[in-house]
Amino acid sequence: MIMSSYLELAQKMVDAYNNKDVEAYLDLIAEDVDIMWPEQETPKKSELREEFLEIIDAVPDRHFDVTRILETKKGALVECMLEGKNTGSLYGQPPTNRELAVPMVHIYDFEKNQIVRWRCYANFQILTQQLYGEE
Repeated sequence: MIMSSYLELAQKMVDAYNNKDVEAYLDLIAEDVDIMWPEQETPKKSELREEFLEIIDAVPDRHFDVTRILETKKGALVECMLEGKNTGSLYGQPPTNRELAVPMVHIYDFEKNQIVRWRCYANFQILTQQLYGEE
């Protein structure tokens, strides 16, 4: 199967995330990226390194299990499940040692091989329930 450059770039983003490669992850993101993530303030690129490292520490085995990657006119759409086990502190909360599985959709718009617009759609209440709710 031949992948277009947008599909390849989206796969590189998934691979960087899954491989905990913070430099490859950041290299794919434009300096003036327009990000919208659910249920939190919109981060700037300068904040993404710290965010990425915090998540690695909190959920070292976390990964995106990709269902599909689709090309769009400006980029790609990634449907995936964020999976892993919370074994480290997350945003000041102690580890719960619970598994998480959160469905997500990421929409990336690319220019010059970097993400210039990133939308993440997920219900983080599911994550909160899985990590801190009743079993």
